[in-house]
Amino acid sequence: MYPFISEHLGLTFTEGTQAPVTEDSTDALVVPGSIAVCRLYDRGAAFVYVKAGATLADGNVVALGLSYVDADVDAAQTTSEYVMTGTGDFTADELCGLGSMVVINAGGGLKFGSHFIKKNTANVLTTDRVWGEALTTSSDYIVHTLNRVVKADIDAVGTKHVAGVAIGAITSGKYGWIQISGVHWKVLSVGNTDAAVIGEGMIANTAVGLASGWTNAATSAENVFYSFGMALCSDAEAAGTGEGVPVLITDCAKFWV
Repeated sequence: MYPFISEHLGLTFTEGTQAPVTEDSTDALVVPGSIAVCRLYDRGAAFVYVKAGATLADGNVVALGLSYVDADVDAAQTTSEYVMTGTGDFTADELCGLGSMVVINAGGGLKFGSHFIKKNTANVLTTDRVWGEALTTSSDYIVHTLNRVVKADIDAVGTKHVAGVAIGAITSGKYGWIQISGVHWKVLSVGNTDAAVIGEGMIANTAVGLASGWTNAATSAENVFYSFGMALCSDAEAAGTGEGVPVLITDCAKFWV
């Protein structure tokens, strides 16, 4: 009935309701970034396996883990080398399997693209190819972890885009599934500042991990741009513990495929 889904993958469904449930796993049960597609509530739905960069509750809206590390390069590297040094900037092997990439954003190596990270020690990243321009100790770098998610926040740089919605509790640093398309039965929301309106878009709120409707005063181009789905009921109430609205998720899968 649910193609590509089985309990050993850590994604199950509550009997009688079809409500999806994720395991909260210390170790990855499948490769992070893996996508599962099924039939949910008589419609299609999709889920992606991620590592949580913050503790999530069912219905939290999440964003990609951009700018996980933002620091200085600590050793010069030539254009025949695949490595980059950031002394003490990492935990050994923490970046493996998380869609991790390093980008030089100042100094030597700037504007020569991203490098995927194959492995790392506490001090050194090994990337997928040599540097297009020599790195110096004046170079700065950013590490993005694209299979790691954090709570979305419309006011914070890098977390404005909602990339999925949690379907259960996932502890920070552990692994689980989030939903990226289809009907989510209850997205946690704040309605008294920017109300959800049935049939209109939903965006991340300034309250971290919560959603809201478009700006009450005047819908902006930014509201439309950052919408991740369509409200299936209206909400003009203040946030309450565990309270939210059903949302048809329409614009999250693009961050994963």
